[in-house]
Amino acid sequence: MRKRFCTLLATLGVAVIVGVAWLVVRTPAEPVYQGKRLRVWLQNYAGTRQARQEADAAVRQIGTNAIPTLLGMLHAYDAPLKIKLLTWASSHRILGFRYTNPSVFNEQAFMGFQALGPDAACAVPKLIKLLDQNVSGSSKIYTTRTLAVIGPEAKEAVPLLLRIATSTNVSDHSDAIWALGQIHAEPDKVVPVLIRALSNPSQEDQLFAAIALGKFRGDAKPAVPALLEALKSAKVTLTGSGRTNVTLIGSGRTNITHLLWQTDFRRHVEQDLQQIDPETYVRVVTNASQTQSNSLDFFTVPNGPF
Repeated sequence: MRKRFCTLLATLGVAVIVGVAWLVVRTPAEPVYQGKRLRVWLQNYAGTRQARQEADAAVRQIGTNAIPTLLGMLHAYDAPLKIKLLTWASSHRILGFRYTNPSVFNEQAFMGFQALGPDAACAVPKLIKLLDQNVSGSSKIYTTRTLAVIGPEAKEAVPLLLRIATSTNVSDHSDAIWALGQIHAEPDKVVPVLIRALSNPSQEDQLFAAIALGKFRGDAKPAVPALLEALKSAKVTLTGSGRTNVTLIGSGRTNITHLLWQTDFRRHVEQDLQQIDPETYVRVVTNASQTQSNSLDFFTVPNGPF
């Protein structure tokens, strides 16, 4: 009996050793640059501007060899309960190490991919698969943004991004809309979705849709009527003698943040019209801008500029 037990233990031990060895062989070694591992360089993104620039330079030197590590970090996820427990234990110094929320790794991976830009195009199929898995809210956000910074080379992701941009989960819309604009492919399918997004309840969706349409230039000509309508809705004016005495036409609200959003939104809509349909831009926007209340790119009140 004892002999059989020892044999079983030995077998299990060998299996564990083989399994660990297989994982070591299977997992690519983390790249090193100037004596520091890639993950160490990525921590610089939480530092000063110079530190971030150094991280960008390191990632670019490592090149596509960084992609396996970055993909793994984008996939990082812990269950909410585990995050709470480990965060608490780390803050009370119960653990022998400081716990890092996986969302931090997700963001660092995105920053690394941003440094690579279109050079990371070979990662697009795996990024699409990761995005479709919906590992976590954070992973989804930063994977979508990663596809955006890769740009037109990520056109394979358009069908999935369209699905996300029109899903019932409205919190996912804005990043997908942004990515569709940065990729600017398949205008016949994408432009109609962006036109509808101009009327979304979310101001961020509306702004990102306006920016995205401009990327399509002449291919976005079907959007001109919707852009003209958006231009009307973004009409703003200033009244009164105080710095905070601001009136939005049709609303009567004194909300500086909303005013600034309206101004930014209008500016992008005007730029869209200029790029998509120059004749309409000259006819509508240029003439209207001669009246101060119809166009507002910079504004002052008697007490000085905001």
